[in-house]
Amino acid sequence: SRVSERNEFCKEIETMRDVLRELRSDTADKETNLREAHDKIKNLEEDLCKHLTTIDYLNTELTSRISERNGLLAETIEDQKFDGEAFDNPSEPQEVRKEMKSAGSESL
Repeated sequence: SRVSERNEFCKEIETMRDVLRELRSDTADKETNLREAHDKIKNLEEDLCKHLTTIDYLNTELTSRISERNGLLAETIEDQKFDGEAFDNPSEPQEVRKEMKSAGSESL
């Protein structure tokens, strides 16, 4: 009877060792997966930082070009205003515009 108790106890110990081996293996796999996930996150953060830097650069470049074109457009509009009748100024009273037109045609 004592031998059977000892054998039963040894079987239980062996079962516990097997369970412990499986747990160690699972833990190692999970640690590996965790390290890989951490590396992927780090790479994604680096990629995101690069993309944000590129977006910031492009935004600055675009803003600069828009400002430049707006300046050119404003100059073109000003040039057209002073280019004779090519551009009537709607803020002037209509009578003044008529007088200017008739004075211009009388001098011809």
